[in-house]
Amino acid sequence: MALANYELDLMTHVASGIGSLTLGTNAFAGPLRSAADGAPHLCVGCVLTGGPVPTELMDGGSSHLHEPSLAITVRSAPDTYQTARDLAESIWEAVHNGAVTGYQWVRCQQSTPLYAGVDNNRSHYFTINVTMAKVE
Repeated sequence: MALANYELDLMTHVASGIGSLTLGTNAFAGPLRSAADGAPHLCVGCVLTGGPVPTELMDGGSSHLHEPSLAITVRSAPDTYQTARDLAESIWEAVHNGAVTGYQWVRCQQSTPLYAGVDNNRSHYFTINVTMAKVE
């Protein structure tokens, strides 16, 4: 059995709840796309970062509780710290304890988005670490 596409499931939830995000345009299930490759500077990406070993449920071993960890990254347009921060906070609110279809729960791992710094293009970065739970 193939595992769920956790990044796609989470970003579908995020993009459906935040009107300024469109999956595949400025919200990506995977790493951030480069502005040099046509992605807007202000965009969001989501990647897997790990998680514990799945827990075997008491059904003879046919089901397991998977708890993947993911990181959502927000990149700003140059010199627009507050815009990126506002978007990151909106994503945090949409994700933390959000009802993602097919998942038992979804939780942010920090009380706010984390500021990750600025790059050579003066784009600011925020990250949101998330854990999800799904029986598979």
